Amino acid sequence: MFGHPRFFDDRETRALQSAFQELLEMEVLTNVATAEDGITKVSDRQNLQICPLSYHHLLFAALSFHSEIRDVLTQLIDGDVYKMLDQIFYKLEYIGVRTNWHQDNYYFQMPSPFSGTAMWIALHDATIQNGTIRVIPKALILF
Repeated sequence: MFGHPRFFDDRETRALQSAFQELLEMEVLTNVATAEDGITKVSDRQNLQICPLSYHHLLFAALSFHSEIRDVLTQLIDGDVYKMLDQIFYKLEYIGVRTNWHQDNYYFQMPSPFSGTAMWIALHDATIQNGTIRVIPKALILF
């Protein structure tokens, strides 16, 4: 796991933010917020999702072909690189809920989990206050 400080320049970042705004206006996001049990749906909080994402906007579909992203992925993964899933989560201020701790492969069920990776892109500044991803160092050793 490593962080890359800047995959996108300012123009690309603004374009991604604009594309996301278009999706919001299209009302294609689904509320997937649940209670603490992770199962019971709730309506007083929101964790809005689009999955799969690339069907809804060409700019997000094109991310798979971004040269810098492909360069980093080919450094991490030996062999062919392909996209398995793309999605977006939007957590509104004050009523947005966190995503519980998880290992992505629980959902993907890849036969060889170390042959894949997940990529998280923040479309806005990521801070502790707005719920950035948190990583448990060396957690993959446990699995």
